[in-house]
Amino acid sequence: MSVACVFCEIVRGTESASVVCEDELTMAFLDRRQFHPGHTLVIPRQHLCDVRELDRKTGAALMDSIARITVPHLHIHVHPRMLNDRLLRIYPSAAAEPDKRLRDEYAATLRSHLG
Repeated sequence: MSVACVFCEIVRGTESASVVCEDELTMAFLDRRQFHPGHTLVIPRQHLCDVRELDRKTGAALMDSIARITVPHLHIHVHPRMLNDRLLRIYPSAAAEPDKRLRDEYAATLRSHLG
């Protein structure tokens, strides 16, 4: 039995997203929960549970896409996960959930700086 995956739905186009950039192997789009305007997720198009499933080609494409949109100093977040770990509670308050129109504006602004 397969588990529903919103990222796979975005890749297929059956779930809407504010796309920043995309290529054959990756997509970058605005997180619906905007902790900061422009909060972006970069994913491989192929469903992978975690980094251990990455092949070299997809990993290189993913890092290339991340380098295009991320902060100007290399960093990678690695969070061990446990049941009831409240991982998404790392911010002091709930993130804003701007509507699709505003997320699309953020994505357009980011795209304009990618060149």
